[in-house]
Amino acid sequence: MTQNSGNANSHPTIKDVAALAQVAPKTVSRVINEEPYVSSTTKERVLSAIKELHYRPDVHAADLRRGKSNSRTLGVLLGARPNPFSSSVHWSIDSVAVQHSSLVLASALTGNQDRDSKTVDEMLSRRIDGLILVTAASSQDYLIPEMRRGLAVVFADSTSMGLPSDTVMSDNYAGAISGTRALLSIGHRNMAYLGAKKNVYTVSQRRKGFLAAVKESSLPMGNIDLVDDMDERKAYTVTCRLIDRARTKRPTAIFAGQNLIARGVIRALRTRGLEKSIAIISFDDADMFDMLDPGITVIKQNPENIGRIAANMAFERINGLTAEPRHILLPTELIPRGSGEIPPSQ
Repeated sequence: MTQNSGNANSHPTIKDVAALAQVAPKTVSRVINEEPYVSSTTKERVLSAIKELHYRPDVHAADLRRGKSNSRTLGVLLGARPNPFSSSVHWSIDSVAVQHSSLVLASALTGNQDRDSKTVDEMLSRRIDGLILVTAASSQDYLIPEMRRGLAVVFADSTSMGLPSDTVMSDNYAGAISGTRALLSIGHRNMAYLGAKKNVYTVSQRRKGFLAAVKESSLPMGNIDLVDDMDERKAYTVTCRLIDRARTKRPTAIFAGQNLIARGVIRALRTRGLEKSIAIISFDDADMFDMLDPGITVIKQNPENIGRIAANMAFERINGLTAEPRHILLPTELIPRGSGEIPPSQ
């Protein structure tokens, strides 16, 4: 079956498909929508014409004809800095969206209020059906009018900050307590905590969990180095400074509040040849952490599960769920691999 229909630079229409298959446009519509009362021979001709013309149905137009206003698009706002955790959450959201015949429109929140506001406005102007915010650090009150108009909003790995929205995240507080207790249980009394920005809710919960475990152990705060606002580069610099102290004053264990921070710490320890002398626990796993010598002990989250649950929550709201906001807290897992089990050497 060969035939050229329409302008070579234009998109083929349902009428083009009908003409090539020698059927009525309504028959093409029935085949596309998998409706009954179409013979197998006719269906085969229509599908062959669709394939030959590279025809793609206009899902928005079809929805409007059915009285629906959905755009079949889900918005996702991620943290400014790419990291393995956010990538896994994003991938999982996208996998669920595909099952709902929807696409994901993703962008980043940088922390710059003017730029972020423009990013959100641009995303909302595309009539997205739902919005998932991953690791949001600032207030999102401007979303309230959109939510009143029916926008489904879900917070993943972050708090809703008072908005009546569904949330899903790991139990960062309990996870940090378990990792800190593990270090304390093998005798560490001089420790350092290197965390990311405190205005991120999940980061603040890890910091609180670390300090809660230290407090319950009666360890003097003078034995603790507490450093915030870290990224990989800063973590390397700060770790070098900490371990270059006199042997009796440097930390014997380091709690890295994020996997990117842990990478900076690991690089510093290996540069000084201390990777088997100073303990490290990372909140969050990362590729190759288990391949190092020693392997990196981690407090493991399940970002794929977080993304999947967040996306399903969003689509449930899009499909009409009106229940009270749901708040899901997922457990973490402490995985010992060697680095967190190094005893104090001083």
